[in-house]
Amino acid sequence: GVPRLYGEAGLFHSMVFSPEHPTIDGDFQENDWSRVRAGVGFKVFSFLTLTGGLTYNVAVHQDTDLPIMTSGNGLPFFETHGNVSLWPGAYVGLRLGK
Repeated sequence: GVPRLYGEAGLFHSMVFSPEHPTIDGDFQENDWSRVRAGVGFKVFSFLTLTGGLTYNVAVHQDTDLPIMTSGNGLPFFETHGNVSLWPGAYVGLRLGK
């Protein structure tokens, strides 16, 4: 049969646009967000899987788009080093399909 429990790992990268300037032109400045994750999935039915795990995130911000939250105002695991932000996280989800 099909294994009901499995592990997964991933490395993801996203380019995040500023809401004030959502087009690519001469004034375009993107923010980069990368994350690595490791987790497990449990197949509940042949078409439905519950997933969850841990992540570690890195964001590189432009000078004008620094995060509002920092380690000094309430987020103990959130670190900023210049224009780079680092933080751990967790994820949960449902996967439909085989």
